[in-house]
Amino acid sequence: MSENLTAREANEMVRDPLDIQRILAPTDFSAASEEALAHALAIAKRFNAKISLLYVCQAQFYANEFAYLPKEESRKSLESFARSRIAPELLGEMLVRNGEAADEIAKAAEELDADLVVINTHGNTGLKHVMLGSTAERVVRYAPCPVLVVREVVRRHA
Repeated sequence: MSENLTAREANEMVRDPLDIQRILAPTDFSAASEEALAHALAIAKRFNAKISLLYVCQAQFYANEFAYLPKEESRKSLESFARSRIAPELLGEMLVRNGEAADEIAKAAEELDADLVVINTHGNTGLKHVMLGSTAERVVRYAPCPVLVVREVVRRHA
């Protein structure tokens, strides 16, 4: 094979960044994550892509011990959530993992070879942001693919 590629050959080797086939949509079942899922659904419909849902059980601390929420209970909640919101032809995998949310989201995106992660942010600022950190911010930093961050819309009454 020749070392000198034509411009056309080089362009054919580069993957189209808008060829979205696999979308990872992490959820915590909040209104904000449902808003992010609405964006993921719109993109999936436009590109005929599959949405993989991910729920991460984070450690719950009690006195001198910690535990994760029961994985089977979380899986049932995720399945019910998916069935009520995502058409079967758009639904990919449903994953439940234990661990730190940002790490597990980035790992899942890599394992699924996701083309896009669509995640919500609660928009915490100040001390709350410093104390809790931003899962979305860390996912943007470590995910192996583009990340669409959907900010929670706060509706104000006039």
